Amino acid sequence: MPTADTEKKVNMQRTYSDPDLPQLLPLPARPSSSYEPRPKVKEAAQFTDDVMQAMAEKLGINVMSQPEFNWVIRDCLLSLRDEGWTCQVRSGDLEYCYKYKDETRPYHPIAEAHRKLAERLMASQSDLQMKHLDPHYRVRHHVYRAIMGEKDVRRVCTPKLIEEIMKDLDVSPSDEPYLIRRIKTSVEDAYFRYKRTGKFQTTIENCVDVESLVVNLELDRVGFMKKISPSGLLYCVECQTSLGDVISAGCHDVLCNQCAVETHSTGNRQDAPLVFIEQAVCAECTTKSALVRCQDCVELFCYDCFKLTHAAGKRKRHCVGLPQRTFCFECDTREAVSREKILHALASLMANKDAAYVAGVRNRAAKGNLQIKGQSITEEIVDEALTRLPKAEEKTKPLEPPAAVGARWTPSSASIASIVSKALMECEDAEQYMERVRVVGDAKVAVLPKPDVNTTPTGEFLCSEEWADTVARMVNRKDGRVYVRLRNFSGWVSSRSRNDYNKVVLDVEEGKPSLEPGTAQVIAMSRAMRLLPHMTQEGYQISNASGTKVRRFRTTVITPKLRPT
Repeated sequence: MPTADTEKKVNMQRTYSDPDLPQLLPLPARPSSSYEPRPKVKEAAQFTDDVMQAMAEKLGINVMSQPEFNWVIRDCLLSLRDEGWTCQVRSGDLEYCYKYKDETRPYHPIAEAHRKLAERLMASQSDLQMKHLDPHYRVRHHVYRAIMGEKDVRRVCTPKLIEEIMKDLDVSPSDEPYLIRRIKTSVEDAYFRYKRTGKFQTTIENCVDVESLVVNLELDRVGFMKKISPSGLLYCVECQTSLGDVISAGCHDVLCNQCAVETHSTGNRQDAPLVFIEQAVCAECTTKSALVRCQDCVELFCYDCFKLTHAAGKRKRHCVGLPQRTFCFECDTREAVSREKILHALASLMANKDAAYVAGVRNRAAKGNLQIKGQSITEEIVDEALTRLPKAEEKTKPLEPPAAVGARWTPSSASIASIVSKALMECEDAEQYMERVRVVGDAKVAVLPKPDVNTTPTGEFLCSEEWADTVARMVNRKDGRVYVRLRNFSGWVSSRSRNDYNKVVLDVEEGKPSLEPGTAQVIAMSRAMRLLPHMTQEGYQISNASGTKVRRFRTTVITPKLRPT
């Protein structure tokens, strides 16, 4: 109840110096622009709980366990209302009433369309839940969320993302910290692939190759265990006597082939992938892992055994390589050669050659008669190799000043001294021989990997009347042939034909000493070799143009027959 003092204050008249101010009129809401007013907020229609529950049963949605699909129920009711239909619950059943006519029906196509929509959404949710049970899919999902929309690679590999991936791939951060770098590299590769292909071609399934990541993680585990093993070898954890052939990506155990089949053929382990590993044992001590392979001895050695057996003598110049070699995937018989090596060899072959020689190489490639390192060369490969040749202006370009301190070092081409040293290591009886040789005759001369006529050619050959530089020479006492090591080819050529010993196929420049030294004629200048090539089966001399019959000869020494004792 208002008091007397309050009424007195309200009815009190103001003075002329303090007049009554008019009340300000309330302004409407400020428009969004000067032309269009702000749209009014659409009031959401409210539906009773009974109608919501009845519609959920019609659509096959469980309100308690699937609250994320409540919007489908509400959207169905709003669509019916916009069409002039209302929903009522009578005796537990939902009925649709048309407000403009006295019409009631238990079925409506709008409700059926929303029922199918809810069915598809629930099926997609069920598939997504099943996919999330797969740890590989979870890794793809984490990487996809991390790389999409990111503009800086440094913000992709967060500690939280690395921990989630390590948890899904069963990697212990405390026991296996050396695997973190592999995971980080794979995530960064996925980001750069996404930037290269674009966001429209990147999906959860192809954003990262989890299978390759798992294989690389297992190989990193194998490499770490080999380093901490005293012998460098890994043995089967089941039988403990055989060398390990595979490692399981599920239990991370090293197993031999027999134990892997026994333990991973049934149960949950049969879904775990197995990664093959390669191990080589030293042929000398048979207790340590082999680190090198001697190309001349054709044996595997560990570091200590190779150092002891190849410290002196002829073995000191033996060639070595890796213990394991990679072979071609198609033929499984030849060693794999990368395209870069073939292009480099082809470019070296055509370097400093005239246009006629390059045209001859192209013609041979077009006919399919050109092979390098056992691989067939096509015209496309020849054209690509030609683009790598230095241009004329680059050949006459003056020498540049030395690079500044801190510049990256690039290896130069092989020097003559290194090529000569390599040739002397390939053959112990070889000597240095720096001359130019020319192919005599119309036939081609095949290049051999070793100074032996029985070896298989490398696929390269010298054409007729072609000149070649040599760095070494070797006389084979077994067949009497002289072999020279070529400078621009990776192999040897014989001075005589492989099929006919009496046919000379190589010659040197005029005024130079003979290609075949005097010691090479010991076998060729025997009495039988002097007589037989100059006579035919009828007893005529081959060089006798008149055809006069020469005197036959016969032996006068009685040679006793050899009888078995």
